[in-house]
Amino acid sequence: MKITEREIRLAMEHRLSALDNNPARCARILQRIQNEEEPCVKKKISLGLVLVIVCALLFATVALAVATNLFHFFGTRDERYEKVAGQANLEVNAPLAVEDDLLGTIDARFDSALYDGMTLNVALVIEHPEFVEVYTPDQGSLSAMEVMSEWPVFSVEDQAGEKAQAQAAMLAAMESGTPYGYRSIEYFPSDHITTDDGVDIPPFSGDSSVDANGRYMEMREFESPLPDELQNLDAITLNCAIWRHEQIWYFDGTALYHQSSREEAGVIRATVPKSDGMVKRMQASLETEAASLSVSAEISTMSAVVTIDAEGTLTFRELLGEGVTIPEDLDASDCWVDMAAYDEQGRRYRSTEGFDVNQALPVTQVFTGVGELPERLEIQIFIEWEGKEEDTEPFTIILEDENDS
Repeated sequence: MKITEREIRLAMEHRLSALDNNPARCARILQRIQNEEEPCVKKKISLGLVLVIVCALLFATVALAVATNLFHFFGTRDERYEKVAGQANLEVNAPLAVEDDLLGTIDARFDSALYDGMTLNVALVIEHPEFVEVYTPDQGSLSAMEVMSEWPVFSVEDQAGEKAQAQAAMLAAMESGTPYGYRSIEYFPSDHITTDDGVDIPPFSGDSSVDANGRYMEMREFESPLPDELQNLDAITLNCAIWRHEQIWYFDGTALYHQSSREEAGVIRATVPKSDGMVKRMQASLETEAASLSVSAEISTMSAVVTIDAEGTLTFRELLGEGVTIPEDLDASDCWVDMAAYDEQGRRYRSTEGFDVNQALPVTQVFTGVGELPERLEIQIFIEWEGKEEDTEPFTIILEDENDS
């Protein structure tokens, strides 16, 4: 099936709480841190052979359903998902079917999910989620609409589908002073996925697409590690509201009118069993000239959470300063600490957070996993600054499996 990609949402919420609220600085850190048919032959076959064929087809259908969950689809963008697709499953799945006068039947459901006791990744799908039509409101409807004091920016680049076409037509009409309007109805998942206990699971990132048939698909990754109350459960139950959003845009040749309404269409629900054997622990202790360090890590196929502590009070500048000469005229806001991790195969685990050079230990760094468990990790800590031209020798920590120590 040919896929037409449209990025609906890409929300990487990098945890930069230890830094000052300088967007440019954060941006710099993140920048450093994508048949031919056989002839028909008539031949009698036995009932036994028919049964064998039917059974084979049934097993093939089941195998296909297992092999084509959305972890495989998103695995073409992020290979971690492909590597764990076989473990992504649901124990209980309660989809939602909504009858819409304009769109027909809207089917929404959780497709698959992976929960290892420490991390959670969830894929969901909505069939036939969008309807768009050219629309001219009558005078009564127009009087109920809002006149826009500022015209919005319709972003139609790198998008496909009827809504993008309607927005492009609206742009052309506004430029030429020609009346034009459209109405759109969209069904989409809430930004919040909650448990039965009402815990709002904190999201970390999201990726979504709409295929050639208009099917909305989304992969959502949650913060690692999960909140304490959601760790190491036998199973976790997910609830996500599905929203119906209707918009009307109309340009009368001079003024732009808008009307919008949103309502909850229902809730999708699923229970995800814990996948065992997908988390391991590592640790290390080492002596430096500055202090004694203790390092511990919880590592899953999807992420690694590393905590570094020291005896007494120790900052990154004190830990790393002797091996790094920072320019004297450097502004403190243009200097930060970053980390990287590498496993025994040389695969890089990318950090999700930067630290101030005066940050005191302990600190916890979260790395993005590689889809498989490592045998060892080498943690590299280094200072970066604006305009730095040469790499400096990092401070290195080697982590080993606790069972091997």
